[in-house]
Amino acid sequence: MKYILIMVVCLVLSLAGCSGRQASELRNNDTASGLEANYKAEAEQSEKAADNSGYDFTQEDTQEMVIKTGIGEDGGDVTVKTGGNIAWDPEKVGGLPQPEGVTVFMEMDMSEILGKNFAYSYSVTGLTKEGFQEYIKLASDTFPKVIENTLSDAEGTFIAATEDNEKQLHVRFIEGNLSYIQYID
Repeated sequence: MKYILIMVVCLVLSLAGCSGRQASELRNNDTASGLEANYKAEAEQSEKAADNSGYDFTQEDTQEMVIKTGIGEDGGDVTVKTGGNIAWDPEKVGGLPQPEGVTVFMEMDMSEILGKNFAYSYSVTGLTKEGFQEYIKLASDTFPKVIENTLSDAEGTFIAATEDNEKQLHVRFIEGNLSYIQYID
């Protein structure tokens, strides 16, 4: 439980902070370079938070927490579900299905702190390089405005938006470690 709480706090602060900057930047600066810079900062923060020293989060009982972040107009609550029995909801990720072969172990609702209709992140285990590649091919239909698409032997990042920049998707793959899929509408 201690590991989960530490990781949740790190992810909430890194994802929410970068996404909040992204939302205001989209209103003021409609360029891909601004989005790219924000997502790179987000990826670096989230990668640090995802370094879990091999701890298996999926073995935990499913728990729900509400974290008061101090971000946003009303102090911003983030709702977090952790554990091994979290069901994937395609509506929370722009209608996309769960990647094949992954287990969802954390769901975060950051909608309130970002002032968005949907701002969700699913953290998963079991995402492979091949699974990542297939998933981004599928996601490219819905999110054709690709900001970043990088892949090495052990890591990958896919950042894309709809043509109008209203909806964004970020998929982060780390071989043998925690990966995540974030959707903001």
